[in-house]
Amino acid sequence: FVLHGTVHVIDDENRVKRAIRHDVPDMAPLCGEVPFFLGLNHVNSLRAKSDEDVKLLVLDREDNDELSQMYPEEYELIHENLLFAQGLDSDGNQLPGAESVEKDADKALLKESILRSIRRR
Repeated sequence: FVLHGTVHVIDDENRVKRAIRHDVPDMAPLCGEVPFFLGLNHVNSLRAKSDEDVKLLVLDREDNDELSQMYPEEYELIHENLLFAQGLDSDGNQLPGAESVEKDADKALLKESILRSIRRR
């Protein structure tokens, strides 16, 4: 969660894919939430913008595991919402009305990673 400043999402070829800013109305300044909560490898990196200070709120795996045990229903809801945003149900099936082919290459890569993870369960 970006509390202050801007971070850039960087791909494996060191290209800026997008910027995550704390000051954009109606957009949560989140980064890496899908891989984190679904237990996937991150496909991109983050880099702080060099001309300003950045302040992040970080949730580490240990604290997340503790929270998920304290609030299992909320944790399951987070999973369902993240999968829904990808057009998938909890079994990895395409939801009715959701696009089956992702036009954005990064989103397609993330969706395929999610599907591989679900199949391994």
